[in-house]
Amino acid sequence: HKCVFADCDPRTLNLCPSSLETLITANTGAVITINYAGIPCDYDRIVRICKSNKLWLIEDNAHGLLSYINERPTGSFGDISTVSFDSVKMITSFEGGALVVNNSDLLPRIEEITEMGTDKLKFVRGDVPQYQWVRSGTNACLALPLFQFLWIQLEQHEKIKASFKEKWRRYSDSLQPISGKYQFQCSFEPDRVRVNGYSFWITLPDGRTREELQEHMSLLNIHVSRHYPALHLSEMGKQASSVEVQQLPNAERVAQTIIRLPLYMNMTDVEVSQVIDGIHSFFEWKYP
Repeated sequence: HKCVFADCDPRTLNLCPSSLETLITANTGAVITINYAGIPCDYDRIVRICKSNKLWLIEDNAHGLLSYINERPTGSFGDISTVSFDSVKMITSFEGGALVVNNSDLLPRIEEITEMGTDKLKFVRGDVPQYQWVRSGTNACLALPLFQFLWIQLEQHEKIKASFKEKWRRYSDSLQPISGKYQFQCSFEPDRVRVNGYSFWITLPDGRTREELQEHMSLLNIHVSRHYPALHLSEMGKQASSVEVQQLPNAERVAQTIIRLPLYMNMTDVEVSQVIDGIHSFFEWKYP
């Protein structure tokens, strides 16, 4: 199987439904979305596109856990969705993740894959007299100590989300009002959406401005990171793609201009203020 990469929506940085529609052919089998930085994709349109073309929908919800559209959680739109619990996520077991199955037709295969390619769960349920290997698989279960560590956080998920969202909201309240004046865009909460506060990004007018902002923040001992590689330009993306040369101008521009602001569970109010003050002082210097 080969990949065809669609362009992103320049406002949400997620899969652009209009770009997706132009790429669907008789050979298309599935659509993979990413809820980047906790902002959900436009699933009203994407789900309709998948249904009308009889395509599987796979939802990468590594960033989107605890975000909602109209009270419906992200991760519930795809036939399956993936969740990450690695060390930088809001809810973490340091490594590992989860697979959410929303299409019951996929359950038998997924059970076998996650049980090292065996039908062991059928045996446990008493459906077969003994279990055997039936397909390729993986040892996908978390070790018990990691699961227990994860479970404690899941029980405290509202508290954890509130901590992230409070910092996210402070960034938004301070930076949205000046974004038009200084010609940048930043994370936002679309209509009918409740974001989880996982990540806050800014896209600058050009790559040079990003470099200047990073240098400015570094002098203040504040690290701001880049985080949006254009997958179709990566070595693996080129190998996986069915298109020899593909131009995705929105994704390429974002890859050259985005930064993510520091945002983590135990970040203090003073630290958040320092980041905000640093951003403001940069733009006041850049555009006096």
